[in-house]
Amino acid sequence: MKRKGFTLIELLIVVAIIGILAAIAVPNFLEAQVRAKVSRTKADLRSMTVAVEAYRIDNNYYPLDGAILHLGPTIYPAQNPSDVANRHVFAGPCLTTPIAYLTAQPHDVFISSWEKEEEAFYFYSNLRQASGWLRANMGMVPPLIQSRMNQWGEWMMHAAGPDRDRTDVGSLAGPVMLLGVYDPTNGTVSNGDILRTQSRPDWQ
Repeated sequence: MKRKGFTLIELLIVVAIIGILAAIAVPNFLEAQVRAKVSRTKADLRSMTVAVEAYRIDNNYYPLDGAILHLGPTIYPAQNPSDVANRHVFAGPCLTTPIAYLTAQPHDVFISSWEKEEEAFYFYSNLRQASGWLRANMGMVPPLIQSRMNQWGEWMMHAAGPDRDRTDVGSLAGPVMLLGVYDPTNGTVSNGDILRTQSRPDWQ
């Protein structure tokens, strides 16, 4: 009696077809994830923009930023601009309490784990706050800080982007790196931070 079944060649053909389909589907799935995270990040930054502008209307100044230093302490509000450039800067609790301009500080979706919760918040820097400290303590605002304000306005915020770091657009102490602004035309997973500023929201 003859038994029916698949031959080895037929099985190998099926496995090869499955492998080809997986090779096509997996990268597309990963790119779809990245695109979804980028969209979520842009929506979060837009929400933060609405919050800081509402805060400005109520208080006549933009929210102050806090800094997390390399040695660990969290300072709010940040004072010395060198502290701002030292590790991570974020919008403080003034956006959530006592008036809830935001129900909660959103976390950068491209940042997975940090020692402190504040380190996962989107980067936010009040440039007027830094320039005011410099003017009061040094008698002048360095040209680099002034150029930041001329270029970005009174505040800037940015997210890590698909490369998962926040160093591409530069900091208060670093050079202006507009080439570090994320652009999906360079590849869905590419270098660049997702940047939003008071004067140039179109960067993101």
